[in-house]
Amino acid sequence: MMSTVAFLLLSLTWCLAAPTVDALIPVRTVDAFPSILDDGTTVTIFGPPSLSVEDEQEFGSVVDFNQNGDILAIGAPGYGSAKQGSVFIYDAASYQLLWSVMGDTVNEVVGGHVSLSIDKIAIGRRNSIEIYDAYTGELIGEPIRSQQGTRVTLVNDELLIIGEDRFNTRTGQARILSYNHESGVWDDVITVPGLFPQGRFGWI
Repeated sequence: MMSTVAFLLLSLTWCLAAPTVDALIPVRTVDAFPSILDDGTTVTIFGPPSLSVEDEQEFGSVVDFNQNGDILAIGAPGYGSAKQGSVFIYDAASYQLLWSVMGDTVNEVVGGHVSLSIDKIAIGRRNSIEIYDAYTGELIGEPIRSQQGTRVTLVNDELLIIGEDRFNTRTGQARILSYNHESGVWDDVITVPGLFPQGRFGWI
């Protein structure tokens, strides 16, 4: 029977000889600034020209693909001179910037919470959630008021889960809403309350 020491030595030898993750998975990097195409036009990929590490704009703190895999959303909650925040929406095949949303007020941290589904994207602001057409950037319906948190999960373009972790002195709760195609609004279906004080239920 192989001794424990021999087994450990064999395992260590295998680990040292095994290919690294970098060797198995090709790494692709892209520029964060505008690129000039052959026809003279400019396409911005992965962020605006002003983006830099020094700006602390937190670009890439939230990343999500839609279910079709052709739309990519990247949040930058620290973007802007007053930390208004922003979300950048890209064509996932060409990395071309399609549209973007920017916060309107100081420290609104737009882009801190983003969820893509099929054709829609939910974007959390400090006091509300907005639903957009992921391809065109058209705002769908009225913003959903949420004074207690902005964490969002969008499911199949039909269900929206809002985590309100600051509700009731940070006990928290989660709201589940369903999209009403006739009225074009999101109707509350059920609210799940947190059980523990300071538990911040709904931090999703």
